[in-house]
Amino acid sequence: MIDLGNNYAVRQFVGMFFEELAERIFEAKMIPRRNFREGDIHPDLECSKLDAWLEIKATQNIRPFKIYLSQVDKYKKLLDDSFPYSRIFYVFFSHQVFNISRDYTDSEKLGQDLVLNTSQVLVLDFSVVLAICQKLDVATEYAHSGYPPFYKWDHRINTELADWTEGSLNYLNLDIQKYRIKKAQIELSYGEIKSVSPLTIISAKK
Repeated sequence: MIDLGNNYAVRQFVGMFFEELAERIFEAKMIPRRNFREGDIHPDLECSKLDAWLEIKATQNIRPFKIYLSQVDKYKKLLDDSFPYSRIFYVFFSHQVFNISRDYTDSEKLGQDLVLNTSQVLVLDFSVVLAICQKLDVATEYAHSGYPPFYKWDHRINTELADWTEGSLNYLNLDIQKYRIKKAQIELSYGEIKSVSPLTIISAKK
């Protein structure tokens, strides 16, 4: 039984919910849980179909995503080895389910509403994430709550990326000839509940 009145329990539930959702969407495999605060840092999923690790980020579309500096540094080293996968994708889920601790007591109902109210799915090659992070502010004021420094990634970034054409990657000083942008509608499901959300993928060409 999940205590949805507890903010930490809510964050854990929502995080795991979207990891499991991504696992189904991309036919990936969950990597065993880690203890982030003790420095056990690795991606959430592995996907042989994409030859990639997947890092899942999910939050309400009025809150910034947290991109931890220590995580980014670790993933740079991970790609230096290029084994067993040659790339990392960050998968961003934006949803419009608010006041969870106040309004929900049933995790089943919460899961259904998360699927029905996921407004956007954005998949970014790690090199794009790095280029964007160089332009972001670093938040350190939450250290007292146990959060290490992180880049504050606003949802405006995802909206702009989803609307951009390939030429817009010039803004990030990336060689547009080396990237591919794909847009589609993707089906999300939770039990018998199904919904459709816009999907944008920006990947480096191999």
